[in-house]
Amino acid sequence: MLNIISRHIWLIDLIANRQGITFPEINEEWQRSSVNPTGDSLPVRTFCNWKKDILDEFGIKLLCNRRTNGYSIDRIDDIKDGSIREWMLNAFTVSNLLSERDALEGRILLENVPSGQVCLKHFVAAMKGNRRVRFQYSKFVSGDTQEVILEPYCVKLYERRWYVVGRNVEKDSLRTYALDRMSGVDMLDDSYKVPKSFNAEEYYADTFGVIHDDSIKPELIRLRVKKAQRDYFRTLPLHPSQKEVLTEDEYSEFTVFLRPTFDFIQQVLAQREFTQVLEPLELREKIKYILNDMLKLYT
Repeated sequence: MLNIISRHIWLIDLIANRQGITFPEINEEWQRSSVNPTGDSLPVRTFCNWKKDILDEFGIKLLCNRRTNGYSIDRIDDIKDGSIREWMLNAFTVSNLLSERDALEGRILLENVPSGQVCLKHFVAAMKGNRRVRFQYSKFVSGDTQEVILEPYCVKLYERRWYVVGRNVEKDSLRTYALDRMSGVDMLDDSYKVPKSFNAEEYYADTFGVIHDDSIKPELIRLRVKKAQRDYFRTLPLHPSQKEVLTEDEYSEFTVFLRPTFDFIQQVLAQREFTQVLEPLELREKIKYILNDMLKLYT
């Protein structure tokens, strides 16, 4: 099954990057593809079946221009909107690319995401079936362990860790839990319904990272970024709300509208001396206080 999906992803990726490619050109690329180790030709019947399967699996329609006989992806912008569909396509595309890595042993290095190996599949299954999950949760700071019964609403990947957001049944409130701090994960027979008022994208719309704290209000934050670092901000924005509002020879200024939570402050500090918070003043003072405390460690 995985091999079939890999071929579908190969075709989507090929047409996405070469809009208007004809079937003979697709066939030529197929005979050279890493997912076709035998180098066989692509039968027209198989190609037609793949088109149907791609529509069923991913909701992606491959169109043929009858005048040029070239193929393109219908509404290609819809698969580039940061959705799970794009994430799946990216993941499978990279997987196809890395299928060739036997010839590059030791030259392709990947980051490990430990929590994705065991717990994630349980929560995906629970969300699919709207089933509650029970687990033991260990807190890193206090070392305490507690039993949690959760109605999982969504999962999110951040900094090589998977997190689940859901309703803690006992506390009757939304909570966020890191999957790598769990043990004894067990899907229960109890069912639940995700409230219509909950939307995962809206929940995190004004949040950086995974901490959603209603006590911290979103606000406009102005950052000054030195020349050496500003292209990193341009090519990988901190947040969808990011805007470059001033460009000078030696620096640029960016704004973001979000909640200045612990995760965001950590990210700003990670930029070292290249990034300065200009506004709001309260956040600027908070970071100044943290930096003073850090300096004490080295004096």
